[in-house]
Amino acid sequence: MIFLSILLVSTNLTLMLVGTVGLGLSLSGMYGTTVANAGSVFGEYPLAMGIFVTVTALGSVITPSIIGGVAAYTGIRAGMTVLLVPAVIALVLAVWNCRMYAKR
Repeated sequence: MIFLSILLVSTNLTLMLVGTVGLGLSLSGMYGTTVANAGSVFGEYPLAMGIFVTVTALGSVITPSIIGGVAAYTGIRAGMTVLLVPAVIALVLAVWNCRMYAKR
């Protein structure tokens, strides 16, 4: 969320580059970490892996269209701000997941 925020509010090319590279590096480990975290679910329910892959693929197809639609009416900065919604949801779910594992 920090790198996404830097990318969204910066007007300096260097800060935009830092935000873009940082965001890419931060997101690169998310898929593998998610699969490893849900490994027991995938083992118990084989269909869950198919659903997971389908949902992530749909997200990668639909998200650019949503950003483009918002950007067409309000500008690219507001269009990219749409990414804050799934980022906040992911943060909330990560905190909830940590609390669930802490109770075990």
